[in-house]
Amino acid sequence: MKEYIYVIKLVNRLTEEGARTKEDESIISEHFEYLSSLKDMNKFVVADRKQIEDSKTMGIEIIKANDELTSENIMLNYPAVEKGIMTFEFYLFHTAVKQ
Repeated sequence: MKEYIYVIKLVNRLTEEGARTKEDESIISEHFEYLSSLKDMNKFVVADRKQIEDSKTMGIEIIKANDELTSENIMLNYPAVEKGIMTFEFYLFHTAVKQ
């Protein structure tokens, strides 16, 4: 299986403190539930959030998939992406050194 790195970002309207609605928070909770399901299927490697300043905050996730199309479909099914509160980019990734 190949590894893909995802860079995900909140849409601009959610980058300021206090801007999230209850619905946004619910979608973000669904996002983490989806990540947990990927972990249970052994498709999830790691996720982290980089807090820089509100407009530049991003999440980085590494996912395992057989090919680029499968990787893109995994990302398109993220609730936060599907419901329009996060955007994403993804790239083929190779871990040079593993534990």
